[in-house]
Amino acid sequence: MGVDFGNLLPALAIGGAAGSGVLNARAARAQGRAAKRAADINAQTELYESGQQASRIRTTGRRELGRQRTLIGTSGLQAAGSPLELLAANAAEIERQAMETTLAGRYAADVERSRGKVARKQASRVGAAALFEGGTRAAYYGRSLL
Repeated sequence: MGVDFGNLLPALAIGGAAGSGVLNARAARAQGRAAKRAADINAQTELYESGQQASRIRTTGRRELGRQRTLIGTSGLQAAGSPLELLAANAAEIERQAMETTLAGRYAADVERSRGKVARKQASRVGAAALFEGGTRAAYYGRSLL
């Protein structure tokens, strides 16, 4: 009563082919999840950094507007007419720059999120292909060895 190695080797070949397909599919799926997580983190970073940059633009702009008001006041001009229009135009330009920075950050975050979704979908396709390949190999080995 011994072990029949004649049937063991084909069974191992079939099992190995099927198992490799499953392992490759799981690895592809994990890689897709990791790519999506990285893209989500990059998106959050883009939003944070653009918000910080917009805040710096506004802070620097408020300082500059204050400096300009002081210069207007010390020059003896009234803060009406042309000086007031200049201050208003500068304030609008500062806010425009801050908004452009914020919008650029949102756009970059959307791009990162899209990259993550594409990577995850691609990994799903690769995983499905790996499962199919493993099953095909197992069927081929099963047919040819048994």
